[in-house]
Amino acid sequence: MFLMVEHAAWFGQLKKTIDPQVKDPAVEAMGKSLLSDVLGKQSFSLKEADFSEINRLTELLLLAIEFENDKVIFYKMLRPFIADNETLNFLENIITQESHHIEELHKLVDRDVAKGKITSGT
Repeated sequence: MFLMVEHAAWFGQLKKTIDPQVKDPAVEAMGKSLLSDVLGKQSFSLKEADFSEINRLTELLLLAIEFENDKVIFYKMLRPFIADNETLNFLENIITQESHHIEELHKLVDRDVAKGKITSGT
């Protein structure tokens, strides 16, 4: 939980340093188009998850893995837009932490597979 709060605080501070005004409308349109192409229909949100359909802890863990993977993809997409080394280093630290979360979640799923609670690939 602390890491999530730390990430949110960091992104809040980062937002304050960004000038939201794009000086060139063509660049703004190109940026929006590029972002739309890259993201496609990806939502990066748990809002679309139907939690009423989740019957086992393992299913919830698999959903959490998917969400963590989405966050890593999103953070990696931010890399080319960051020129400041301190900011980039912090972002890399977040990516490392999120990747560690994924590894830990996979261990929990693997534990359930070993106990026969689910089958591999479920």
